[in-house]
Amino acid sequence: MVEQSKSKKKRRRFSIGKARWIALGLLTAFLFVRVWDPGPLQTVRVKTFDFFQQLEPREIMPDSPVVIIDLDEASLKEVGQWPWPRNQIAQMVANLVNMGVSVVGFDIIFAEPDRMNSQSVVKSLVGLDQETKDKILKIRSNDAIFAGLIKRVKNVVVGQSVLPFERKYEGRKRLKSRVFERRANKNVPKPRDWVPGVPGLLRNIEPIELAAAGHGLLALQPEVDGIVRRVPAFFKKSKKLYPAFSLEVMRVAFGKGGMVAEGTEAGIADINLQGRRPLYLVPRAVLQDKSFEKILYDPMFNRFAYLEIDLGGKEKGLIKKSTLAAIHKKYPLQKYNKKFDEKKFTVLSLPSIRVSTDRQGRIWPYFSKRDTSKYVSAKDVLSAFDEKGKFSGTVDLKKIQGKLALLGTSATGLLDIKTVPTERFIPGVEVHAQLIESVLTNQFLNRPEFVDAAEMAIALLTGLIMIVLVPWVGARWALVFFLTVSIGAGAASWFLYTEYRMIVDAAYGVTAVLIIYVTLTYMGYASEEAQRRQTRDAFSKYLSPAMVEQVVEDPTLLTLGGSTRDMTLLFCDVRGFTSISELFDAEGLTVLINKLLTPLTDIILAKNGTIDKYMGDCIMAFWNAPMDDPKHAEDGCRSALEMVAAMAPLNARLAQEAKDEGRKHLDLKVGLGLNSGDAVVGNMGTAQRMDYSVLGDTVNTAARLEGQSKTYGTDIVIGPSTREQVSEFAIIELDNIQVKGKTVGLQIYALMGDEEVAKDPAFIAVKEAVSEMIREYRNQAWDKARGLADKVRAAAEAAADTKVGPVLAVKAAASDRFRLDVLCDLYESRIRQYEADPPPADWDGVFIATTK
Repeated sequence: MVEQSKSKKKRRRFSIGKARWIALGLLTAFLFVRVWDPGPLQTVRVKTFDFFQQLEPREIMPDSPVVIIDLDEASLKEVGQWPWPRNQIAQMVANLVNMGVSVVGFDIIFAEPDRMNSQSVVKSLVGLDQETKDKILKIRSNDAIFAGLIKRVKNVVVGQSVLPFERKYEGRKRLKSRVFERRANKNVPKPRDWVPGVPGLLRNIEPIELAAAGHGLLALQPEVDGIVRRVPAFFKKSKKLYPAFSLEVMRVAFGKGGMVAEGTEAGIADINLQGRRPLYLVPRAVLQDKSFEKILYDPMFNRFAYLEIDLGGKEKGLIKKSTLAAIHKKYPLQKYNKKFDEKKFTVLSLPSIRVSTDRQGRIWPYFSKRDTSKYVSAKDVLSAFDEKGKFSGTVDLKKIQGKLALLGTSATGLLDIKTVPTERFIPGVEVHAQLIESVLTNQFLNRPEFVDAAEMAIALLTGLIMIVLVPWVGARWALVFFLTVSIGAGAASWFLYTEYRMIVDAAYGVTAVLIIYVTLTYMGYASEEAQRRQTRDAFSKYLSPAMVEQVVEDPTLLTLGGSTRDMTLLFCDVRGFTSISELFDAEGLTVLINKLLTPLTDIILAKNGTIDKYMGDCIMAFWNAPMDDPKHAEDGCRSALEMVAAMAPLNARLAQEAKDEGRKHLDLKVGLGLNSGDAVVGNMGTAQRMDYSVLGDTVNTAARLEGQSKTYGTDIVIGPSTREQVSEFAIIELDNIQVKGKTVGLQIYALMGDEEVAKDPAFIAVKEAVSEMIREYRNQAWDKARGLADKVRAAAEAAADTKVGPVLAVKAAASDRFRLDVLCDLYESRIRQYEADPPPADWDGVFIATTK
């Protein structure tokens, strides 16, 4: 008795009561909010990722490819307030070029003419005589000096910015886009379709714009909390994409004519700055020469400083670009040729440079702490050479030579201070520098598209488990489960971040489950007797009495409120019911329907089925709910076969009754459709009125298949999933159709009998003839298919005189032999249509059904 009491107590805890319904509602609300994903929720989520970067920021590069020429407070104090005359800026660029810089990028916009140009000076000075004015006006403008210099050096990138309004530049051509778009296939959107557009651009003055080697957008768009986390790689203006400043600097540095945005159906996949390309052939002896350092391949190597070298056996190493001259002197380099001798030479290649982005083309850099070692004061660059061109030594040449120099400001008064996850205050120019470092070392934070779904799935699964556990095992053990899941989720999130730079939010799911846990812990439950009564009332209408008692005794067999299960659905409808109904008044028709539905219902219930509902002369039933039925497809098919077989004796009895009453009789004939797959089943409705029912695409497809039984002249039509589970039954292929309401093709079959019928040679002959006809039809061999239709008729005619004949009866009550005439006529009609109007070249044989 004690054990029995414990068992009943456990069953009571498993029952779905008020507390669980509320918890399910909370869980649904949490999931809805997560799908909606409002701005405040996004902010909370990215704060978690900020915390990760603060705990483990990217390591500061010991030899960064970037140097920052800083307009710092000391420079402004020594040289003067900003903006400086552009002849001084030109001198600074010239000094950088003389020191061996690779590219100069200005985190500055030259949107207005220099105020120290000769024309501006003449206008600003009062009292000048005309002769003096003419002399001043003959002086070459600072803008012309600056533009002339950057045109000669050919390695200067200037910045431009986004405006919240359209700005016209009369007489100037639209800025050339250096971004090329590539799509995975012609059916996916163009990359530009994923990028938000901007109203206008703030451009540089025309002489500087025309002279510059590149133009990059400087916009670092902070998120709602003012922190810069993701940097747009592109901005869209007039259906053109314009690159971010940092990408443009790298494009010019690598001498590329453009960059490629790769688009897929899910958005922008990445950006191709440089494809991997074999460059030189070098004698293999270099591999054994220890005087030239070869580093083992590291995915995070500096792609600006190293080349890839083939070590053999699909293994790659790295070699510094700076050693190429020395290598060439000892081992003469040759241009790459595909037909090289692998025993004598190995390959030096340019590394691939691809930039990971989110679907909107935003880059998520992996930030480091601020690195002051990469800063060089602008005043020191200006004074690097004396009037005679001699190097003064104010700058360490190692910081400049071969570097990407970004000119920006750390001066607070110039208002270019940003906040990033790792630093509260950082010059905006260093954000660009860190982005370049992330790209060149392939270190990004990434959040794949599947992560959102995975986070919601974890929250859903853990929430459902918690909803089951709290009333079942009690709050204490449920708390242990919660702590285990929370620690595990947090550890997994940290592991993915540290090992793969993948950012996964564990906080939202943990918070949602915690609230559900607290709610369930303090909620009461409905009494066991009330639940028994509710269960008995809910299921007595569509379950057999024995099944109702099992459910009442063990409510854990039910998942009230809806659950997804693998099920088999059956729809059964009477053919020609309108004509039959005209023979009866309302009362007589009701009696007739009851006589029909009673034996068919008994068959379904005897085979562990559940009656979902009666819809006039139609029956909807399903298997594998609420009771588990591992052979639900088999039980559904056997029920269907018995239902067809039951029509003959039923019609015989109805015919005799009609004869005795002196009225006309029409045979009742049924068509059935069965489909298997996932569906949502549970009590649906309101608190006042609910039904245990099933919903889902599987249900809709089953209903469509029932309608197709008339089209193809068969009693029972089944879907592909059902067919896979009863493959030993007698089944013939019917067609590949797109049923109404669907957008893809569906393979459909006719169920003709059970395993014994499937083994009969007569049936096998019918099946093979039908398969051959359909195969030639799909091959567009119209004449062969038409001839095979006659073969199908002959095979069915022959089968009708064997023991399988009764099974091959589409009109069971009248015992009409099934000659497959309807099926053959259908295909012959299509063949005539396609001969007159051939299908397209890529026709896959799918027929689009226009009726239900």
